[in-house]
Amino acid sequence: MATVNFSVPEDVKKQFDKVFAGKNKSAVLTQLMQQAIEEQKRIGQRKRAIDQLLAL
Repeated sequence: MATVNFSVPEDVKKQFDKVFAGKNKSAVLTQLMQQAIEEQKRIGQRKRAIDQLLAL
């Protein structure tokens, strides 16, 4: 398992802690990171599809 260390604004951390109180924060962040990865992949796929259509 890898360790990730990054800084976020204090108000974001407070909101995160409030919204996800009682949850496993590592699991929540892992899920959010996975969602972000998948979203970026979809954006790339859409861009490539649009580029292919425009090239016709």
